[in-house]
Amino acid sequence: MSDLPEPGISAVAEQHFKTLSREKLPHQRIEDQLMQIGGGGVGGIKFKEETLQAAGWNGGKLTTYASRATKAALAFNRVREALSETVDRDDLLARVKALSAETATPSK
Repeated sequence: MSDLPEPGISAVAEQHFKTLSREKLPHQRIEDQLMQIGGGGVGGIKFKEETLQAAGWNGGKLTTYASRATKAALAFNRVREALSETVDRDDLLARVKALSAETATPSK
């Protein structure tokens, strides 16, 4: 695993969740990176889910990102910001939680 975050991941926009592309979209690149940091396999998937939940994503396994595109984009962009600072598993999760607390929106 590289010690540096994947370069050039652009901001995640709502339309990315409704776009088909041959190239990986920013949220897909972030997911890949989270799974790699989490150790790959089942552990990587669990770490990705834990990190996205900490970032504010609360959709279940059957909830698509497209169905809650605004919330998904916000969560992925929080993770993206944290990834620009660290790839250490524990530090990343702590930074995502801190970013979520700073930018939390009131629940309806």
